[in-house]
Amino acid sequence: MTVKKLLVLCCVALLVALALVGCSTQAEQPQDNAAKEKNELDQQEQVAEEKSCMSCHGDYDTLVSAVMAKGEVSGEEVKVVANKVLVDTAFLDTVHGKQGCENCHNGNPQGATVEEAHADLVTNPTADGGQKICGTCHKDTVEKYQTSLHFTANGLYNGLVERIGEITPIDFSTFPEPYNKLGTKNGKEVADMIFNMPVDGCYSCHADCGDCHISYPVTHGHGGGLQQGHLFTTNQKLEENEQVCAPCHHMVGPMYAAEDVTGHVPKEEFPHGPDVHYEKGLACTDCHQGADEFHGDGKPVVKNMKLAPYADTKCTDCHEDDMGKGTHTQSHIDNVSCFGCHADTYYNCNDCHGSEEGSLNWQYHLGRGKDGKITTYTHNPISENMFFGAPVFKLNEVNTKPFWIQSVPHTIRKVSSDKDDPNYICDRCHSGNYDAFIKEEDFVENGIQFPGADTIVVPKEDLPPDLGM
Repeated sequence: MTVKKLLVLCCVALLVALALVGCSTQAEQPQDNAAKEKNELDQQEQVAEEKSCMSCHGDYDTLVSAVMAKGEVSGEEVKVVANKVLVDTAFLDTVHGKQGCENCHNGNPQGATVEEAHADLVTNPTADGGQKICGTCHKDTVEKYQTSLHFTANGLYNGLVERIGEITPIDFSTFPEPYNKLGTKNGKEVADMIFNMPVDGCYSCHADCGDCHISYPVTHGHGGGLQQGHLFTTNQKLEENEQVCAPCHHMVGPMYAAEDVTGHVPKEEFPHGPDVHYEKGLACTDCHQGADEFHGDGKPVVKNMKLAPYADTKCTDCHEDDMGKGTHTQSHIDNVSCFGCHADTYYNCNDCHGSEEGSLNWQYHLGRGKDGKITTYTHNPISENMFFGAPVFKLNEVNTKPFWIQSVPHTIRKVSSDKDDPNYICDRCHSGNYDAFIKEEDFVENGIQFPGADTIVVPKEDLPPDLGM
């Protein structure tokens, strides 16, 4: 074969190879282009969403301008409102943030105006207890939560129905506005109305997922708003508990801190310092830590969370070594609850419940508990006009259960048996002065006898001995 023929064959082979490569490239090109276009479209959609939602909610100055333009608030309140809806840009990098704003809140991420962006907006996507949104990932927790006290507030509701469910039907035509247009309601309907009152009604203290993990509660003067720029939180810190737990548990919070952390307790001088656990920096969640206590266990809860497994923490979980030492004698352990000695005076419920007896606010009351031990009780008085600005019921219709409630005061102090110590408390029981103990006459309200004296009042023969202290 000549050199000339060899060169020709090489050229032909090269051309064939190039042709084959070209065919292969042309065959793959449409598929590569489609993937590239889809990737670019996804990026454009993400950028458009972030530009629409975060251009406002991620920028404080823009939010301030938007709030001012709306004209509903002025002055410093503008900054407050803007901060409530300011989203931390770090949220976009979290598991929840990557789902996209509209996945939970609907709206229109590509909207050019506030009105367009907020079209069909869902401000509280977990109002159903997380069934639609949270349940896709947290199915077991959400299913249990539907029957929990935090979500249903059944303890408050069933207490109302038990108390006033059978009262004589009420004609509201003589009541102040706007109640005078309600017609006639029976006891069950009145209980429903009280429970669902828009301002400080019982149900205002129910909680959905967002109320604890994303936003501040909207109750008792707290105006809501994002806790940490929409970042999800489990609220394990004391300062977080004061903002998230205390607004609904609005008596416990101020007692625990010995300051008005909720804006609900009357601004009076607190008669004692903080609970000793508060002084040590313990958060609510240091004692209340079981998942069932917050989310429920899936079983309907109709009364309260003071029983296991909802409040299963015991003092001896931390203080077992103190048993048998000093004044922790077996006699005290067998006959007195920890609160019976260690609780300082605590807040009772006259201000809201409108008792005609006068104030019993910072007091200390002892009675026989459900387990037979001497323990603390809170006075929950009743007034005929405590709702709707006018008498709703007669006292002799609502004396169906005691107005003394066994309680767990969050005013725990380290106490002493030394008379010269400011924390000396032995004279509460052993001085012969039994003023701290609930008496039979304390079950009479405006001449009406209420039940409970037979089980709550400590019989004279069972009172602690007078040791001259």
